[in-house]
Amino acid sequence: MLYKASSVILLGHQVASSNRCQEITEAAIAAGYRHLDTAHCYQVEDELGKALRSKIQQGIIRREDMFVVSKLWCTYFAPEDIPVCLNKSLSDLQLDYLDLYLVHFPVGLQKGDEFFPAKDGKTLTTDIDYVDVWRGMEALKASGKVKSIGVSNFSIQQLERLLSVAKVPPAVNQVELHPYLVQSDLITYCKSKNIALTAYCPFGSPDKPKEMHRGDKDPEKLLEDPVVGNIAVKHRRTPAQILLRYHIEQDIATIPKCINEVQILENKQSTSSEQCQGAAETAIAAGYRHLDTAHCYQNEVELGKALRFKIQQGIIRREDMFVVSKLWCTYFAPEDIPVCLNKSLRDLQLDYLDLYLVHFPVGLQKVGDELFPVKDGELLATDTDYVDVWRGMEALKASGKVKSIGVSNFSIEQLERLLSVAKVPPAVNQVELHPYLVQSDLIEYCKSKNIALTAYSPFGSPDRPKELQRGDKDPEKLLEDPVVGEIAAKHKRTPAQVLLRYHIEQDIVVIPKSVKPNHILENTKIFDFSLDEEDMRALRSLNRDWRACILEQLESHPFYPFK
Repeated sequence: MLYKASSVILLGHQVASSNRCQEITEAAIAAGYRHLDTAHCYQVEDELGKALRSKIQQGIIRREDMFVVSKLWCTYFAPEDIPVCLNKSLSDLQLDYLDLYLVHFPVGLQKGDEFFPAKDGKTLTTDIDYVDVWRGMEALKASGKVKSIGVSNFSIQQLERLLSVAKVPPAVNQVELHPYLVQSDLITYCKSKNIALTAYCPFGSPDKPKEMHRGDKDPEKLLEDPVVGNIAVKHRRTPAQILLRYHIEQDIATIPKCINEVQILENKQSTSSEQCQGAAETAIAAGYRHLDTAHCYQNEVELGKALRFKIQQGIIRREDMFVVSKLWCTYFAPEDIPVCLNKSLRDLQLDYLDLYLVHFPVGLQKVGDELFPVKDGELLATDTDYVDVWRGMEALKASGKVKSIGVSNFSIEQLERLLSVAKVPPAVNQVELHPYLVQSDLIEYCKSKNIALTAYSPFGSPDRPKELQRGDKDPEKLLEDPVVGEIAAKHKRTPAQVLLRYHIEQDIVVIPKSVKPNHILENTKIFDFSLDEEDMRALRSLNRDWRACILEQLESHPFYPFK
């Protein structure tokens, strides 16, 4: 079998007018697409070839990782023209061979410079028999320049006739398929003959030019169909993802035409089962290489699956990733510190962490698996000293299971005390930072001690549950602040991008929490603009010392950091 259809979503390149073909193809390869569908008549093969070459040179893919499909156009049906069309595709694609080559349509057209030659308003066809064309396709396969051959837009009757004379049966029939064009008989027939089906126009081709629409009988409104919409709501997916999954359920490979990175990443998620795993896969595909998690986030199993999947796909190697986790406060006893780390490593399917942090300086009692043990409404803290916890962290670093160690939510005074006794100084302090919580003194101190800062909650944690918000003094409205909005408008950026860039300008690592593909992509586009000093002053002037994360129940503890 050419490929397992239940795991295949191809990237279609059916838009000759797109000058973004190379960019979109590179995004698709980065997102994990390994099956690319094109054709001579799409007029994009030179751009696609540049994208393939770029990703091969970058080491993201090898040629053998890719499954590239192209098609013989109808003006090249003469025996001497069949290899000419193939060779042009190979030259444009910068490839030595194709994985699959298809007869694009069973009807030949007269040769010339036009793809659709016409005279007096009539298309100029030929009487060349597709059976004769197939003999030329078999010769191409014998030459080794194509690994497999197939057809497109062939009916059952045409397939029957072809099979009756073919020395090499067609491996694939690529046809239009979607819920408005089910074609059950064709699906059943192809499966009975071991001909793989590939579905094009799975969304009904909604972006087709208006002059090509056929009124009420055109499927261009398929994405808006209420039945599709209801199923999408049921599964918390987009209509597009439902239509792609419709084909996957039938073991039919499908070719969504994607014109932007968000669509590419959303379409990949049509086979994901967990939001966290899907978000992590999307982030890796979008270029993220720094993943921040923690034992208490309870998502390390899903993150581990995403990492393993992307490593198996060849998108990343382990050494490409910088993975951070954290020691939770119920594991501060010396014997429990390695237990917490080992659980994280097991769940993440990793042999080591790049960075391991003490999550908070106050210890909590170990009561079963509870993250926040409570009795009589009080959070059960311990008097374990974070200095003693640090000795356990140093032992983890010595073991090789963590490359670097650091802290989170530590104050200047706590860092001073820790540095006075530490054999290994903390590499990082991960703290809440944003324009409503500027913390200039902490930033200056950490820089003076070569402690890298990482900013969490850069948007003020707007999606925190309402019961955890603290009224007028909560930073959850930061994204809506008019000053942030004005700076965003000035730079033609989103407020989120401005808030991320605010940290980059200060050489502070920032970790935005994102689960939606459009936000994940948006957050990467912050390195092609700068905030000037006026912008930075305006943002710093918003400081109100408002925190999203405070753990008020521990305020009386001597190691509570936010005093």
